[in-house]
Amino acid sequence: MISGLVVHFSEDESLTNAALIEIKAKANIDIGIQSERCLPIVVETDSIESSHKMTDWLFELEGVSHVDVTYVHLDE
Repeated sequence: MISGLVVHFSEDESLTNAALIEIKAKANIDIGIQSERCLPIVVETDSIESSHKMTDWLFELEGVSHVDVTYVHLDE
């Protein structure tokens, strides 16, 4: 599965930086160009369940205030 997401960060710069480090460490995430507090990413997973787990993980990161799902390609 391929998912396009936009990660929105909090105003706390130290929390944002910590979240960015966590996101960049994931091998299955391709990162776009950050614009202010928004970061477009592409996530590749092997199932719908894995995709949901990845989105939940992003939501739980300190420094992430919101995640927009902008695209989902359902073929596994």
